[in-house]
Amino acid sequence: MSEARGECIPSPLVNAIVSAYQIAITKALGAGANAMAQMLLTELGDFLSDYVESVIGEMDYEDVKGAVRKIFQELGLAKEVKIEEKDGKWVIEVRGSVFIPTYKILAQRGIQFFTLSPEALLIASIIRKSLRIKGDQKARVRVNAETPQDEVLRFEVQQISSL
Repeated sequence: MSEARGECIPSPLVNAIVSAYQIAITKALGAGANAMAQMLLTELGDFLSDYVESVIGEMDYEDVKGAVRKIFQELGLAKEVKIEEKDGKWVIEVRGSVFIPTYKILAQRGIQFFTLSPEALLIASIIRKSLRIKGDQKARVRVNAETPQDEVLRFEVQQISSL
């Protein structure tokens, strides 16, 4: 993400780190690994949206689709992002992601859920921030991202009951 400032961590290194963490979490937690996404959003959600805003500049979080497109385009994370929302549930497709090598490694290793999907965590943090700006200060979201079997990441973000 630092490429916007002229600095960049090599993509193969980032993909290797994300893959290794996902594999380790899946081995350690088994079927419970998917629950890790909620904990990650709790810990990282505000940081991610604040960090992106510090790199890109002020964002209109009330326009989730526009914010997501702007972030992914300016950071060069993916060629295309489709996002549809209905009744508190967002369905997202990410094409041409810089994390395609990670998808391939995870699929080869038989990893079903992509708990640490950077794309899913980033978009979920934007949706959560949008909900909070719109008045639900305790808004929470759940992410369901499965490891792609092709080069398209498909996942859902759903608003869940507040604490």
